[in-house]
Amino acid sequence: MDWKSYVPLAIRTEAPHSGRIVDPLLARLNHAFTGLVTEFAELTTATRTPKLSITEHRAEEIGDLAWYTAIACDALHLEVTEDDYISPSAVLAESQFLANRDTLEVRLRGMIASVHDLEGALLKQTGDLGDLLKRAIYYGKPLNEVNAGQLVIGIYHTLVAFDPTAFPGILDRNIAKLRLRYPDRFDAVKAIDRDVNNEAKALTT
Repeated sequence: MDWKSYVPLAIRTEAPHSGRIVDPLLARLNHAFTGLVTEFAELTTATRTPKLSITEHRAEEIGDLAWYTAIACDALHLEVTEDDYISPSAVLAESQFLANRDTLEVRLRGMIASVHDLEGALLKQTGDLGDLLKRAIYYGKPLNEVNAGQLVIGIYHTLVAFDPTAFPGILDRNIAKLRLRYPDRFDAVKAIDRDVNNEAKALTT
């Protein structure tokens, strides 16, 4: 599945705007940001817990991170081209916020950064998006949509870079899992009471 196909399928299961934040754009971006933070925590657990299957768990968390990124892309009317699938290392090479700066000569050679560096990039990008939202929601500062869009696109590129070849399949399995959880649309009860065993099957087929 490519990104253009994935976004509308992901949006099908987005929770409706609750009304707590009046501006629909800020509400959707805040939802995306909150989800990115919680899924990032699960991603770091998946990559460092020996008892877990690192490949399967990392792929599931990247899929969940992609779901929240899709919300942000749709909210900001962002489009991602097919070229983004074949050159994530070029994007990472331009990044100024990878975690392990002392070994980043590798990025100048077009090589994919380490998992540690990718996690550092994802943390910084998500944190900067949160800062924009904090200022807009709580300080009344107009949201800089250009900067927000650049951060969201950066998050997308970082997710692809974890495993560029497997990324389209990760999107497929994420949608398959969500189709099992929400056969029609988002359901708050089903969001809490999940059949995790059945969902796990969708991630391994």
